[in-house]
Amino acid sequence: MNFWGWLAGFFAAEGWFGYYLGRNHKPYVRLDVSQKEKEPLEVLMQFLGVGNIHLARNKVYEWYVYTLYGLAAESLYGTLVEQPMSDDWIRGFWEGDGSAYFGEPPYCYARVRFTQKSRRVLDEIRDYLGAGSVCECSGGYHRLTIYDGKKKLLLWLLEGAQSPRRRLQLEGYLGTKGGEVNGVCNT
Repeated sequence: MNFWGWLAGFFAAEGWFGYYLGRNHKPYVRLDVSQKEKEPLEVLMQFLGVGNIHLARNKVYEWYVYTLYGLAAESLYGTLVEQPMSDDWIRGFWEGDGSAYFGEPPYCYARVRFTQKSRRVLDEIRDYLGAGSVCECSGGYHRLTIYDGKKKLLLWLLEGAQSPRRRLQLEGYLGTKGGEVNGVCNT
């Protein structure tokens, strides 16, 4: 797995980069990733070896790194945006802005969704995967939906899942143990 690719996709879904003035009126750069779960941010911080994690007022965890004049944060941001779309990039993006659903019998199908304000990103993912349709939702968001009758996409996402909650979710849908699929709805 290319962790830089996964991280770039995750950052595209959950990240933020900005300049601001500190209390001393000196310019700072901040790179920030917010997430409901702490575990993916701990993986991120361990891999990069920098940053801090805290629980924000809105009960969302934030990993952040900021630097005076932005040297480290700008360098890291440049590395992330230079990553091309890849399997790992899409897996990281899904962990940030994706969801999965598996229908109960007799409706044994899987549905994977990506939700984001940028339709362009969703169109690129659709074209890369060669499947799905993009529609506009309320609030200015767009959604890419892919139906996965044979659960190949769910297995593919499971291969690169970094979040323990996401892994459990996918394993539950797939009925997997040790990589074997043994659920009731297997085709």
